[in-house]
Amino acid sequence: MGDFDPATGGGVWGGHRGLEYPELGIRSFGKGTFHKEPIPGIGVGSKRLYEIRPGDLVFNNVFAWEGAVAVAQEGDAGRCGSHRFITCIAAAGVATSQFLCFYFLTDEGLERLRSASPGGAGRNRTLGLTALSQIEVPVPPFETQLWFDDLQRRVDALKSLQNESAKETDVLLRSILDKAPSAELAPGQLDTDSLPPYGELDPVLEAYVEERKSMRDMESEGFDPETVRRVVRMVDANEYKRRQAPPGVRVSPRAFGKDRRLPITNRWSG
Repeated sequence: MGDFDPATGGGVWGGHRGLEYPELGIRSFGKGTFHKEPIPGIGVGSKRLYEIRPGDLVFNNVFAWEGAVAVAQEGDAGRCGSHRFITCIAAAGVATSQFLCFYFLTDEGLERLRSASPGGAGRNRTLGLTALSQIEVPVPPFETQLWFDDLQRRVDALKSLQNESAKETDVLLRSILDKAPSAELAPGQLDTDSLPPYGELDPVLEAYVEERKSMRDMESEGFDPETVRRVVRMVDANEYKRRQAPPGVRVSPRAFGKDRRLPITNRWSG
């Protein structure tokens, strides 16, 4: 890494009382940058704040050992880092910041960062500038790095699209599950316009179709007689529609079709 100029990426900012300093944060586990609340000048004290520029390879020296490494993005322009950051500028034509960041987030790269961060867990493990500069990074030809960086950008774009699609699917799924049942044959139509509420309909269907109970049996068990007669009449009168439907997956102990033989025309009812 010594060839890639580990150094402060921008100018040093002092702590002026009347100013605010927009600070940049680095998430662990390779999860990129984030924006912290601005630091008021009076709160800077003796800190040395450094300007971070897009394209800089930035290490949080306290948590680099657990993947707190990122490349500053365009949206990070004008943000600052403290003395806890090490900022590297990749040598032009030799390496790219994106490739170096990718390497340090591999198992091999993380192991080398851990070796360069002596101490115990947490804030006692600190990445040193000298130790970082002594890490040997296996760098492929520059053109290969550019190709790989472009591939990574496309992969990241696909991941972003997948995440956005998952969010939209989650919203869509909830709206489907929460929506009142409807055949949607007319605007504003609901199943309850022509059917009993499902809390009353489903027990009658289960008893009649799956358990083969008669209307008399159901009425004796406390079902509403009018609801029973209405449901049974609709089930039997629409048998012809089931003959026109394609085969379906069986999801109950007894299904329409071979499990329940009923003529589509008859002169009886019961």
